[in-house]
Amino acid sequence: MCRPGDEERPARSYASYANALLADAGQRVWIQNEASSLKLSMQLQSRYILNARTGISDGTITNSFETRRTKIKAAGKLGDPRFRYTVTMAFSRSTWIASSEDVHMRIKLADNWTLRVGKFRPTVLREQAISSKYQLGAERSLLTSAFGQPYTQGLSLMYRKDQLRITASAMDAEASFAGDQVWEYIIRSELMLSGPRSAMSDFTSFRTDEPATMIGAGIGYRESDPANPATMDSSTRSWSVDLTAEFGGSSCFIALIGSQFDEQGAPGVDRFGLLVQGGIFVNDKTELFARYAHGDDETSASLNLVEVGLNYSEHEHNAKFTTDMGYSFDEVTTAWRPAGAGWRPDVAGGAGLRVALACAMLNDPPILLIDQPEIGLTRTEIEGLAQWVERESQHRPVVVVVATNKRWIKPLATKIIRLEG
Repeated sequence: MCRPGDEERPARSYASYANALLADAGQRVWIQNEASSLKLSMQLQSRYILNARTGISDGTITNSFETRRTKIKAAGKLGDPRFRYTVTMAFSRSTWIASSEDVHMRIKLADNWTLRVGKFRPTVLREQAISSKYQLGAERSLLTSAFGQPYTQGLSLMYRKDQLRITASAMDAEASFAGDQVWEYIIRSELMLSGPRSAMSDFTSFRTDEPATMIGAGIGYRESDPANPATMDSSTRSWSVDLTAEFGGSSCFIALIGSQFDEQGAPGVDRFGLLVQGGIFVNDKTELFARYAHGDDETSASLNLVEVGLNYSEHEHNAKFTTDMGYSFDEVTTAWRPAGAGWRPDVAGGAGLRVALACAMLNDPPILLIDQPEIGLTRTEIEGLAQWVERESQHRPVVVVVATNKRWIKPLATKIIRLEG
C-alpha cells in the first residue's frame, strides 16, 4: 500500500521506488490514513534443549521444551509524521503475563537527526542490536549474555548520513528517582564500507542479497550510586569493535569485546571476549553456520566453546527452523550467564559440556499491498517493477492490488480477483 500522496509524486528511479516498497513490506498488518498509521507484528519462538554435562553422577543430561519468545509489536505514527512510536509487549515464559519490553517515541529533529525517548535497549554490541528474529543461531552468543545491556529508560540521539550512523544514549538503568542511582552512557557508531545499509539488519546473507561490508564500534560507561550508604559505589567501562561482511550467499562476523568493573575499595576486574561466526547457503533455503566464542574473566574460568548448526528458512526470516549443537572445552560458569542461551553452569573444573537446540520461529510473514504502483513511472521503470515483484514472490508472499492498469502484472499473477461496483 503506497503512502498517501504517492499518486502525485514525480517519476523517480525504479531502484529507489522498489526500496521504498520493500521497506513497507516488513509488517503483515498496516492501517494508514493521512495523519496516522499502525503496523502490527508478532514473534513466536519455541525450542527444544538437550544439555549434557560430564564429571557428575546425577543430572548428567537434562532436556525440555520451552516457548522462548512471544512478542506483539505495534508501531506507527500519530498525527505528525515526524513523531513515531513503538510498543512491544513480551509474554513471560513461566507465567504468560505480558509486560512492556520496548516502549518509546522517535522524533525527527532534522534530515539527519532523530531523538528517541522512552524504554528501549541501547547497546555497545552489534549482536545485541540485531533483533532475536535475525540471529545466525538459535540464540545470541554467551558473550552477549555476559556483556550486553538490559532494556531501560532514557533517551538517545541518532545521526544518519549516507553510510554513517552514530547513536549516543543516556539511560537511567534503575528507572528510580528516590532509590539507587544507576546511569549508563553509550555511544555506538557504524560505517558502511560497501553495499546497502539494509543488508546489515541481520547476520544472514541470502543468495539474493547484495554484498555488503560494515565496521562498527561502541563504548559504554555505567555508574552506580546506591541509596544505602553501606553499599559501595561502582562503575563499569565497556567497549566493542566489530566487522560484518556479507557476500550474497555467505556471511561472517567478528567482534572484540571488553569491560572493566571497578568498585570503591576493591581491585578492578577486567573481562575480554572474542566472537567469530559465519554462515553459508548450500541451497536457496538451507544455511550452515558455525560460531566460536572465547572469554576471559579475572574472577572466573575462561569461556571457550564452539557451536555448529543449520537454518532452514521459508520466506527468509518469516518462518525459520534452526538446530545447532555446542561444545564447551572449559567449565561454563555463571559469570557468562549461560541459562538464557540454553547452557547450564558446569561443575567446578569441568569440561565437555554439550548443548543441542532445535528452534522453530514464526515472525509474521510480510504481505505487500500496492495501490496503483505504475502511476508516475516510465515504461522502463514499470518493467523493472515487474521484475522486482517476480523476484520477491519467490521468497515472500506478495499481494498486488491494481486499481487501473493490470497489463504489467497479469503475466506474473497466480490468481486474479476482479472487484466490481
